[in-house]
Amino acid sequence: MNKVERLEDYTNAVIAIVITLMVLDIHVPTGHFFSDILRANDHFLTYIYSFLLISMYWVNHGRLFSGLKHLKITPQVSWANSIFLLFITFLPFASSWLACNINQRDPEMFYAAIMLIVLPFNADVNSL
Repeated sequence: MNKVERLEDYTNAVIAIVITLMVLDIHVPTGHFFSDILRANDHFLTYIYSFLLISMYWVNHGRLFSGLKHLKITPQVSWANSIFLLFITFLPFASSWLACNINQRDPEMFYAAIMLIVLPFNADVNSL
């Protein structure tokens, strides 16, 4: 396994865990399924939005590395990828906090800050 594949596999594993952790915040309905879903609407919507964002980041990350199979993985590339993943791993917490506190400034700002921090990693992929 070369270093590019190793970095891709690591990223895939972290993103899979992040998405799994996010769904654990949605509780199993105890009564009527549809009425329970309506009560948990904020959690579902936040989960779907976050899932789609993470999926977009994952697809773009894959596009980046599929075009760079002969890229030399330097410590700087590894650290940049790790920083990207660091902020991606905050998304389950940020999503849960936001879902529990819709229209509250602090959770919205924290969620937005994560999105802004991760954005340059995504923008670099699109410029290639």
